Amino acid sequence: MKWTPFEHDIYRILQDLQGSSVLVGLSGGADSVCLANILKTFEVPLQLKIHLIHCHHGQSKDSQTQIFRDQAAQFCQNFAEKLQIPLSFKRYDDTEELNSESKMRDFRHTIFRQKKDELGFLYIATAHHQDDVLETRLMRLIRGTGLYGLEAMRFQQGSMIRPLLNVSRDQILSYLHEKGLVYIEDPSNQDPGYFRNWIRNEWLKSLEVRQPGAKASLSRSLELILQEVDQRENLEFDSENLAYSSYLTLDLIQKKTLLARYIMSLGIRNYSLGHIEEIIKQLDNSDSRHRFRVCGLEWAIDAGRIRANRSKSSPSV
Repeated sequence: MKWTPFEHDIYRILQDLQGSSVLVGLSGGADSVCLANILKTFEVPLQLKIHLIHCHHGQSKDSQTQIFRDQAAQFCQNFAEKLQIPLSFKRYDDTEELNSESKMRDFRHTIFRQKKDELGFLYIATAHHQDDVLETRLMRLIRGTGLYGLEAMRFQQGSMIRPLLNVSRDQILSYLHEKGLVYIEDPSNQDPGYFRNWIRNEWLKSLEVRQPGAKASLSRSLELILQEVDQRENLEFDSENLAYSSYLTLDLIQKKTLLARYIMSLGIRNYSLGHIEEIIKQLDNSDSRHRFRVCGLEWAIDAGRIRANRSKSSPSV
């Protein structure tokens, strides 16, 4: 069977899972239907062992919600039979209703982990996608989590994998349409009482109307910020010097980032890119021991360390 470009992209992401066992969360919604169908497509070429699991969130005081939950359970059973993949089912039966997104998520993840261990599987796959990441990051930043709130979800975190993380919701819907696949829509996804729904259905949609392409740009900007933070945190130095051997293993961008942080730690603010490039030129010199002066600092490479000290003529900050 010929694969679509969309399937080829996901296949490249999943090649390292060759021969793995994967438990797949199936809600019946568009995202999880897409994921289950794609993994079924790769079952033979990647020699995957696949098992689906559906979590029923139990009784609800809202009759429409209750009807949907029962319909979703039946839909997932029928879909699993169509794909010829075994399905496990777990219903929440506690007396306390699951009345928040976080409680329902915690319930699902607990069941997922238990079933993975019971089956002896390697991975749990969920259908989170690019739009989910953006929404999560915005929610966390609005709630005051700062830069670390940008971390959100990754392709793999422990045994949890998210094969669709670089895929947009629109791409998922296009794929389902192309394949003639149906899904069941959770009515609670339209409830503006949920903060995520308000961000998704009102705030981001209004932003996109006002500035077409803004959602994709915002998602990309937040990802780049996180990458820069990760990169900076991986470039460590003490308050006095840098390890020369470690410096030599860095690429050009990492060297520029590290030196800029080091210079600023010494209280120098009026440096330029030209200063950084000159320092790199000097440090990459083949001499193992030499001294030079750049940016109001006296530099020295000695005993495997890079040291910089303020020269007497260096201006105060």
